[in-house]
Amino acid sequence: ARFDEQRVNDLQNLSNMIQRYRGQFGDFPVDLATAMEGTTSRRLPADPETGLPYDYSIQGSNSFQLCANFTTVSESGPLAGFWEHPVGYHCFTITTRR
Repeated sequence: ARFDEQRVNDLQNLSNMIQRYRGQFGDFPVDLATAMEGTTSRRLPADPETGLPYDYSIQGSNSFQLCANFTTVSESGPLAGFWEHPVGYHCFTITTRR
């Protein structure tokens, strides 16, 4: 469960970086490394258990996906909301305003 908490935290941080990049440059970054441009982050977040990078893809002009492989079902509740996930590979689609 601790690894999954870190995965969600990493995906939230990546989502923020991607949205900040889009606000600054007018488009989504081509990859996660590009999303780090202009940030103070020294290291691209990766899966805490495997060290593999998270999956990222652009899903049209106003949305993108971030994906991870989870080992537990997230706890549901008012704080989980959007970031609830099943066991296994799961993608979150983030839609931005333009």
